[in-house]
Amino acid sequence: MVETYSITFGGISILNAIPCLKGIVMAIELPVITYVKMLSSNLIEIHAYDKNYVNYVINYFKSKYKLNNIGLKILIESSIPPKSGLKSSSAVTIGLVDAISKIFNLELNTIEKLRISAILSKNYGISITGAFDDLSASYLGGIQFTDNEKMLILKSLRIENDLNIIIIILEKFKRKYVDTARLRKLKSIFEKLFNYANYDLWKVLTINGFFISQCLDYDYSIIEKIKKLSNDILAIGISGNGPAITIILPGKKYLDLIDNIEKLFINERFTTIITKPINLYRFFSSPKNSSNFSDGVVHHYS
Repeated sequence: MVETYSITFGGISILNAIPCLKGIVMAIELPVITYVKMLSSNLIEIHAYDKNYVNYVINYFKSKYKLNNIGLKILIESSIPPKSGLKSSSAVTIGLVDAISKIFNLELNTIEKLRISAILSKNYGISITGAFDDLSASYLGGIQFTDNEKMLILKSLRIENDLNIIIIILEKFKRKYVDTARLRKLKSIFEKLFNYANYDLWKVLTINGFFISQCLDYDYSIIEKIKKLSNDILAIGISGNGPAITIILPGKKYLDLIDNIEKLFINERFTTIITKPINLYRFFSSPKNSSNFSDGVVHHYS
């Protein structure tokens, strides 16, 4: 194969994985396209936001699979604002792993790609838990329930088609230092929330936003002000470790809310993104010649 590409997506947190090492993430329509082309020379040409990280991933594959004297051109086009909590790093990582494994015919199955991506993310320091939840949603779509410590997908859900998502990134709502120890003190609460998500996803997303704002010292009154603008809001919270504020609404109910948000923050600098969920769009692949890899197999629920 001379050239290939991979399409992955951003996501929003329903439940942050740091407290109990289990997370829930929904894929959203913010695509990342990773192009990889084989070069005749031994040069590595990278066009991406973080060239050092891309090079780190390439070096992993060169070392692990003895890919010596290779030349690659890599281009990554992302629609996800970086460092926003919308899973940009995970979308880039799994896209790279997917495209590189395809161009060298490595025949990695889905779980292997996700686990390699989680290890790379954690070892490089761009993720605290390995972001297995973010990676799974980015690569598979839908809503993914994961155990990040064991690197397992526990449950995979389809999403209602009539949902819309408003994302607000306020300049003054700046990303905070992530106090891991403080978040881990909420382990038992988040374990209960993980289980309760089987009954009410949107309530869990909202409660998660409250706890994340408290632990990371975000001004929760901003979220409360937005919540009062519309009775149609199904859920509102903070994605990842912030600063993106995410709002879930049915149908076209977002039009009036957008106008009210602009009035509320008329004197502030902010970015608004209107997007939709991405449903399950990849099927799970099982490893060849293996009958004992069922620990990673996902069960799809419609």
